[in-house]
Amino acid sequence: MVLIKYLIFLILWVSSLGSLSAQYDTKGLDLDGDLSAWYDEAVGYKNVPILEGSYYPLDYLALKKGPYFISSKWQQGHLKYSGETYDSVYLLYHVHKDVLIIRNIALQNVSIEPTLLNLDKVEAFTIQEHQFVHLKDSVLPSHGSGFYELYYDGQTINFYIKRVKNEYVRGEGIEFLNEDLYFLYDGEEYIRFKGVKSVYKRFPNIKSKLKAYKKPHFANFKRGEDSGMRKWLSYGDHLLTEK
Repeated sequence: MVLIKYLIFLILWVSSLGSLSAQYDTKGLDLDGDLSAWYDEAVGYKNVPILEGSYYPLDYLALKKGPYFISSKWQQGHLKYSGETYDSVYLLYHVHKDVLIIRNIALQNVSIEPTLLNLDKVEAFTIQEHQFVHLKDSVLPSHGSGFYELYYDGQTINFYIKRVKNEYVRGEGIEFLNEDLYFLYDGEEYIRFKGVKSVYKRFPNIKSKLKAYKKPHFANFKRGEDSGMRKWLSYGDHLLTEK
């Protein structure tokens, strides 16, 4: 038993070094105590690499209209995984397959090795200020479980974008086109958003005020101008909250 504890300690100590310059104080460390707790406190959980996952070959990197979110290049972002938050993680969100890939820094010799994460443990991630959450509860949008961008997070209503990239064959080539879906959540159910009439139908009591506010502020998703949309949703949320 003593030998096993010393082996565990040795593994934790070597992995915590990281480099010759990393030094951690082991004075007072009780080998009969909780070694994992000491490791988290001494090294800092955010400095611990994510070891769980499997190798994932990156495909379609050369395509101009590829399957990845924003770009086929690694994007530095934030990740909430199995209850822990990791900062400055390099991510790739494969929209077409709805999977999240990280640049695995745990592999010393091949530091850019792409690792497919255990998706059940991915709670949320952020890429270039786009926040994605993993929806997997009993109440879901009609598209089903998966990663959804939390576009607007209000007190009464939330608005989600399901990023979708469908594959098409063009001659001898392949391209992936955006065909995003939109959902409004009112605290009870997800409503498919196909335009402003979807909101008017769900909230008839504030329809007239929303219409009046829409003209000077509202912008269409298809135009790539969404600041007005956020203001419109915020206004509707305020009307519903004050009642």
